[in-house]
Amino acid sequence: MSPGDWLLFYHDGDFIGGGQAGRTVEDPSVGTWLWNNPSSRYVFTVTAYRDWGPAIGRIWDALGYDGQPRVQGFMRVKPERIAALLSDGTSLEHLLYGPGDLSADDADSPTDLSQQRLTDDVFPSRQTTLRDRLLRDRTTANWLKQQYNHTCQVCGHQLYQNPDTGYSEIHHLRPLGAPHHGPDVPENMLVLCPNHHADFDNGMIAVRPGGYTIVHDYDEALTRSTLYLHESHMIAEAFLEYHLNEIVVTSLG
Repeated sequence: MSPGDWLLFYHDGDFIGGGQAGRTVEDPSVGTWLWNNPSSRYVFTVTAYRDWGPAIGRIWDALGYDGQPRVQGFMRVKPERIAALLSDGTSLEHLLYGPGDLSADDADSPTDLSQQRLTDDVFPSRQTTLRDRLLRDRTTANWLKQQYNHTCQVCGHQLYQNPDTGYSEIHHLRPLGAPHHGPDVPENMLVLCPNHHADFDNGMIAVRPGGYTIVHDYDEALTRSTLYLHESHMIAEAFLEYHLNEIVVTSLG
């Protein structure tokens, strides 16, 4: 990232905050200290932070993305999408946050009355929609994370969200919901770090059935390594085959 780049923070289906990249600090030891990952070496400060974010559906449409809005790991908008957006003279700040500050009487800001909010005259077109959300089995997912002690099954890194609590993410080999309609069961789940969760979502990595051999599109160090499996966890080969045939890029298939 470069100073001035706009950032949006995502959680549970929508943007929850935003700001701009400030300084970039490079330190070879920061990855090991912060993420237990020596290859991570950068820390970015955030300026002009806002404790709310624009509606993800509107931003998705403005950037030309098709389908269900979803952020996959650390996701960067491609330069050509930004260029297409700016071709009509719209600034990123105007698109994200509107033209300026609003008073408390005019804004419905949840926390800070000085925060910027969008006004009806900036984006007058509105549409009421119904959202059909999947209710995931958090109990099973949390149990599986505990079996691995929040250790990524691909790279073996263990992350923390605070000094006493680990952090990991659950990936479904056959994704939940349309059009895949995968089941929310341990046999369809992997415990991963955020980076490799994004790689699975984007089809950059796969696990071959049988020997659980990993193939990776751009990380040769991982290719031909073996997926780690806890003794209490069995993965159904049908889900590995589905991911390999339906999700991954052609070069891995």
